[in-house]
Amino acid sequence: MADTKISALTAGTPALTDTFPLQRGGTANFASSIGAIFGAFGIEASGFLVGDGSDGVVAKTLAETKTLLGVAELLNSGWVLVTDSWAYASASTITVPSGAASIYNVGMSIRWKQGGGYKYGAIKTVADTLLTIIVNTSYTVAEAAITDVAYTTSSVALGLPGRYTFTPSWTNLTVGAGTNVGYLSVVGRQIRLVGKFTFGGSSAVGTDPRIALPVDNVNSTLQFIGDAGYFDSNAALTYYGRMRSDGYFRYATTAATLLGVSATAPMTWATNDELVFDVAYNF
Repeated sequence: MADTKISALTAGTPALTDTFPLQRGGTANFASSIGAIFGAFGIEASGFLVGDGSDGVVAKTLAETKTLLGVAELLNSGWVLVTDSWAYASASTITVPSGAASIYNVGMSIRWKQGGGYKYGAIKTVADTLLTIIVNTSYTVAEAAITDVAYTTSSVALGLPGRYTFTPSWTNLTVGAGTNVGYLSVVGRQIRLVGKFTFGGSSAVGTDPRIALPVDNVNSTLQFIGDAGYFDSNAALTYYGRMRSDGYFRYATTAATLLGVSATAPMTWATNDELVFDVAYNF
């Protein structure tokens, strides 16, 4: 087999015209040939020749190459390091270099730092130079420098929260002195919402209360997306119901008919009564 010329090396020793033998035979001979090439450049056989950005190459050790490519981070934790500059745009949006749609996708998780530990979020929308994350109250984008950026498509990447807190936003329901808690989790293009409203002294339930979904349902057809429950604390009785894809709640009668919630249905609301929900949908 004829010698093979290495023609993409920077000038010096070895020269651009030098050749190295690629031997026929088994793995040992091939390894010997590769070793001769790397040895000539004074680097370990497990190293790499990496483009220098100006039509040449530079020698990098395996560790240096991993750092350069973010491979070590990816293999060890599931995160892909980002070297681009990110900047604050709002509490839920980040300005990124042009071409974001060729790198990021809806449902990906991201992490970043702003002077302390990592912050996390899930991507809601991608524009050419702007990422919007699903609003949560666990982490927000501060008006400060952004560093240590990475993204992942894995739902179990190291450090990624299993869920975020969020505050359900209600229409036709006044929280008042009651409590209003929610949790959300994102796996790919599916989001799960779990929440509970507990009636307090100045709370009020109107006709057809609903919550604003933190991200739109990809299916525009009206459908039920999960369960709801209504606990009457005075009667120690729980009513079963469903939540619709437009955020409205329904409860089931004894005839299995689903009806709208109001100030007097499925019970007359009073202190310590509860409305709970557990729903999931694609976005």
